[in-house]
Amino acid sequence: MTRAVISNIETDIESLKVLYEDKEIKNFSESRIAFWNGGKGTILNSNVPNNDKIKIRPEEGYQILGAKLLFAINKSNNYRIHFKDGEVEIDFDHIDYQEGCSIQIFHTGKTSWSLIVTGSIVGAGKIEHAKHIPFPKRRHKAVWISVLIFLLSSISGLLIVGIKDIEAVQKALSISAVISFLSYTFLPSIITYWYTQSKKTSFILGVQDDDEILKAPDFPPTGRVRERNKDAEPIW
Repeated sequence: MTRAVISNIETDIESLKVLYEDKEIKNFSESRIAFWNGGKGTILNSNVPNNDKIKIRPEEGYQILGAKLLFAINKSNNYRIHFKDGEVEIDFDHIDYQEGCSIQIFHTGKTSWSLIVTGSIVGAGKIEHAKHIPFPKRRHKAVWISVLIFLLSSISGLLIVGIKDIEAVQKALSISAVISFLSYTFLPSIITYWYTQSKKTSFILGVQDDDEILKAPDFPPTGRVRERNKDAEPIW
């Protein structure tokens, strides 16, 4: 979750400068990154390869200015945030299932796309971004599942009653239509529930994504998912 504080400072006044400590900047943003274990197994410090540490890096053309630990669900995880050479390294003793921390990053980018999270865990592979399912996509998924339910229930209903009795066929199709309509009505809510369950830890850590109001479509209102763009403007 990123908040742009200062954007695109351009001035003709020679003596006017915006500084962070001793660095002149044109953009200043605060990002909060939720980092947690979504797998069932415990992650140990020894599970992180020395040549692929968990790091937060800036996209080309931007700088990370500072970083600190904001909150940890379990303090015994002993998170350490190291900021050096313009990168932030995340270190810890262990992380159990659904444990994690939130990290505050100050940088010269404009949006969350100005930062990259890298690293890997032995036995689990590369660090992944938590899945984001925009509401329009949930609705589209519900449509196709409902159509599939209608076809399957219609075929099974016709196999049971046969196709010689018109009234029985009509009844079977009507029941199938009601079942698929109910599916279409409730499936988005079910998909949303499972989505919020998978994101629950990030909500606890105080970091929500663009779908903060879960029933609202993504912006722009067309429902299309935005592509990653490191130079995107903070206001849509």
